[in-house]
Amino acid sequence: MSRKNRRRRSKPVPVEIIKTRHHFRPRSRGGMDDLPNEAGIDDKALHHPYHTLFGNLRSNEVILLLLFSFETFCPYMEKMESKTKDNRRGFIARMRAWDTMFGECDNWAPLIVQRENMKLAIAKVVKEFVQTKEDRKLVMRALWKGMNENILSSEEFCNYRKTLRARTQ
Repeated sequence: MSRKNRRRRSKPVPVEIIKTRHHFRPRSRGGMDDLPNEAGIDDKALHHPYHTLFGNLRSNEVILLLLFSFETFCPYMEKMESKTKDNRRGFIARMRAWDTMFGECDNWAPLIVQRENMKLAIAKVVKEFVQTKEDRKLVMRALWKGMNENILSSEEFCNYRKTLRARTQ
């Protein structure tokens, strides 16, 4: 085999992580451009999917949405309904954003699996998007409401509280 016929090995192209400014409290809702309110977040992994799914909702509002409206909000749950058209542009964008932020899920039918996926989504929001003490207080109120409505157990509430305390100290 001559040298010309050999295949050249291509070098792996380094993937560049683009960090964008994410305001934890949106400027349109009174947020400042200072450090506790904004941080550099990976655009493709968290920032763009967050805004595709949740718009400019704050972290406590997202948690309330996940706790009380998970069956109607989650795109996988919507996909199981008979009248959902899978080819809608907004629906496809929401599915991709959900997959990017929380991971793709195969089996969403059983109630136990739904609860587990809801808890994983809440944990991701608490871990990545709660920065300030004010946000922590609001998220604690949202989680408290979930526990009072028997959506979260007291053990789950305590686990989220530990995560919040470790995150904001």
